[in-house]
Amino acid sequence: MRLVTPATEEPVTVVAARRWARVDEGELDENVALCIQAAREKAEHTTGRRFITQTWAIAVKAGQRVVLHDLMPVQSVTLGGEAVDIEEGLPAEVVVPADGELRVTCGYGNAATVPAGIKMWIMQRLGYYLENRQALLHAMGSGQQLEPPRDFVDGLLDPYLIPRC
Repeated sequence: MRLVTPATEEPVTVVAARRWARVDEGELDENVALCIQAAREKAEHTTGRRFITQTWAIAVKAGQRVVLHDLMPVQSVTLGGEAVDIEEGLPAEVVVPADGELRVTCGYGNAATVPAGIKMWIMQRLGYYLENRQALLHAMGSGQQLEPPRDFVDGLLDPYLIPRC
């Protein structure tokens, strides 16, 4: 799977995130932007969804059944520029009609269309990252993983989870 067209924005702006985290204007902007991206990537992986419109390419063979788990919600699927029928479901699936490269456009749309629960989760994670940045930097420097504990905030993503096959 290869990213063809990345998302052009994040679900949460740096300005909104700074306000949420009570960070002064301009202060830590680079860190805030990085934390937003990291939180979005984690949430996308956890839920099996893409939040902002993006396009992915998948090399396929005729007759292959492709499960679009990490590419929900699906907006469109094409093969050689022609639309391919999508079998609706969680996750959606495609039976490939010919060898080639599937192009899957997915995501909710722009930042305004991302569900509030997902945005809230991203801002809560941002707060955790900023409050614990020294411990996170130390863990990264020593090659350790430092994950926040699962708490009520993670429940914000529960309605958006796509079952893994």
